[in-house]
Amino acid sequence: MKFAHLSDTHLGYRQYGLIEREDDFYNVFNEIVDKIIDERVDFVIHSGDLFEIAKPSPNALLIFQEGLMKIKESGIPFFCHCWKS
Repeated sequence: MKFAHLSDTHLGYRQYGLIEREDDFYNVFNEIVDKIIDERVDFVIHSGDLFEIAKPSPNALLIFQEGLMKIKESGIPFFCHCWKS
């Protein structure tokens, strides 16, 4: 059995107030999604801090939704502890 574990993706985080840094977080998340699909894992666990803030921006939600749909379309279950503690 092969699984992917990820955490602390902090989608929506704009480090140093720079949109480029926010885009970096989105780009890395998309790379992770592609790697998960390429590796044909049996399931994915995201153990926390999916988003940077409790009420994520529409863009952060969209990036996550698109990634999740790609994973779902590949038939890979995704389990998540998505809220910040």
